[in-house]
Amino acid sequence: MLFKKLKTFIIDLIFPVFCLGCQKEGIVFCNDCLNKLEVNTKPFCPVCKFRLGNEKPQPDDLHRNCRNKTNLKKLITATSYSNPIIRKLIDTYKYQFVKELDQPLSQLILKSINFPHVGHAGKQEFIITAIPLHKKRWQWRGFNQSELLARKIGQQLNIEFGDILKRVKKTAPQVQLNFEERKTNIEKAFAIKEGIDLNKKIVFLVDDVYTSGATMNECADILKKAGAKEIWGIVIAK
Repeated sequence: MLFKKLKTFIIDLIFPVFCLGCQKEGIVFCNDCLNKLEVNTKPFCPVCKFRLGNEKPQPDDLHRNCRNKTNLKKLITATSYSNPIIRKLIDTYKYQFVKELDQPLSQLILKSINFPHVGHAGKQEFIITAIPLHKKRWQWRGFNQSELLARKIGQQLNIEFGDILKRVKKTAPQVQLNFEERKTNIEKAFAIKEGIDLNKKIVFLVDDVYTSGATMNECADILKKAGAKEIWGIVIAK
């Protein structure tokens, strides 16, 4: 333990850490910068991407024309990817392998989860999971960025993390593809792990960014077929 602290101290001395927002020394992203970020507190429709919460009598339901186009019940997105600071945080987290950003990014997501019944979710009906990486991508990055977020969120909400999905096909990076190519690329890329029982479960499915929705919708279809009652998408940004 002492050796680990000494090692960290020496590394920080040689390679000091600065906040990605304000350049304050000693932290990768400070609370002051975190608190300045605009946060969404209402869910979005995963199909048309418009905000939910203004319709009666069931304001959190999907729009009528969208309900048969997805197995996602709703999309919780903490903020907008158009914010340059958010893009910088996500890119640094994913491509510069700064795992410590899971803390502020998970806190950002938690601020956007504004449903009373979720706040009391120590129940067996809830489970949280993440979009899995292919093993080669995991070996390259060394961690699954979405899984780290899911575990942090689960701890805070007292919801069990479930290692539910596996990636069975290596796919091209979605960022390089258009909408139709993304759907084709990700088709049949995932499967449920053996021995998983999702009967009557509400599954929180975590990823970093929601763009076309192809990846999350593909996973939602598989989770629904496996017996999940509802699937809620949760992301940092869209």
